[in-house]
Amino acid sequence: MDNVARSKGVLQLSAITAPLVDPVVDAFLGGPAPLQERVDAAVAELRRRRTAAARQRGAFTSLADRIDGWIRSDAPEHLDDPAFPEATKVQLVEALHRFNQAIGANDRFLRVLAPLVDEVVTRHGRPPRLLELASGSGEFALQLAEEARRRDLRVRISGSDIVPAQVERARRAAASRALDVDFRVVDATTMDGVDRGAFDIVFIAQSMHHFSPGLLARVLSAAHRVAAHAVVGVDGRRGLDKLLLVPGPAWLVPWTPHFHDAFLTARKFYSAAELEVIGRLAAPNAIVEVGSQGWVYSTLILRS
Repeated sequence: MDNVARSKGVLQLSAITAPLVDPVVDAFLGGPAPLQERVDAAVAELRRRRTAAARQRGAFTSLADRIDGWIRSDAPEHLDDPAFPEATKVQLVEALHRFNQAIGANDRFLRVLAPLVDEVVTRHGRPPRLLELASGSGEFALQLAEEARRRDLRVRISGSDIVPAQVERARRAAASRALDVDFRVVDATTMDGVDRGAFDIVFIAQSMHHFSPGLLARVLSAAHRVAAHAVVGVDGRRGLDKLLLVPGPAWLVPWTPHFHDAFLTARKFYSAAELEVIGRLAAPNAIVEVGSQGWVYSTLILRS
């Protein structure tokens, strides 16, 4: 659950981390501190307890834990740097889109959403209302709309981002492809201006690692407030192998902004146990499901 690299030592990290989730959640659930502070402290405590447990398991498991800790990074990506040139950010987003196309990422995301969409249709007998958070260029929301049109599915799709330039770019893309997708400026950490239950499903694709644990909890908590049915997160699955996979061809030119962001992305993915702690503290009254899409992606679902 905690890591997908194939070495025995790293797989042992899963076994020693899983039993730690409940005690950590119990220790940090509620309390006077703000949610963001509690979740940051909870994830730090989970990692501390894992390190202690790994040492008790022996040198090999302890080494695996140390390697995972060394890989982890909180450094900001260029996409998260307000001072980084906007034109280069656009190029980075386009490169990410090409990478997603090459590995069929959006198809995997659609497979995660499809059962939840069917549940809403079965339960309410109306078109589901979907909102993507941190949608960037809007490519996933647009592909979802194209797939719905091909299947003659009735869904209402919206995208959102905190960067107005990205929202405007996504709107132009929707218009050029004649897709009925609404894009809006939304701060995902507060969801100000979005009514409770305004959407059936709120989802965030490949962006959870951009947030610190506490900020991600705020995003999930706010999303849970406006999602009548479920909140869905899909992101890379933590593992040593992702250090090679995510940068991909950029390894040939490691001094580029694309390599910088891709390599950092692979280092910032959350483990499944961390996602469970964050989700359960963010939405204590939700049913939290942590899973995977193949060996590449982790999934987090909060059911209302």
